Amino acid sequence: MKEKTTSYKKNPNGSYTRTGKIVQRPEDGWQESQGASIEQRKGWGVWLTWETDDPRVTRPALVLFLLFFLAVFGSMIWCGWEAARTPSQQAFTAAVGAGLLGWTLYIGNGLRKSIDRREAAQQAALRAEREKKRLAHLSGEAHGPDEGPQKK
Repeated sequence: MKEKTTSYKKNPNGSYTRTGKIVQRPEDGWQESQGASIEQRKGWGVWLTWETDDPRVTRPALVLFLLFFLAVFGSMIWCGWEAARTPSQQAFTAAVGAGLLGWTLYIGNGLRKSIDRREAAQQAALRAEREKKRLAHLSGEAHGPDEGPQKK
């Protein structure tokens, strides 16, 4: 199995975007799946990959992820509440629902903090790179006046 990066781009905000292609041939033998399942495959296959750590992409994706799960869990809670016939069943539904919603918000908050930390590290690296370029430019001006065109 051969994995090839087709493009790697450093974004202006310090993040990266990478695209790639994975090609599997029959002579590669049995290969484990790239996903989360325990699956093996053999034969021809082509997969395209895309990854980024750009907060402009990951934040909206996180919000959509959370809204999807909140909607699913909310509808499950509502259906359970409507189907409950006794107060104890309603209390159980409310407790399980609160646990599901709390778990979703806990995971979402952890992911948001992770995105914020990554963005802060990217911005710090970008500031350090700009400062390094600025100092190099200033030291170049101090050493010689023949940098760039001069007007007389």
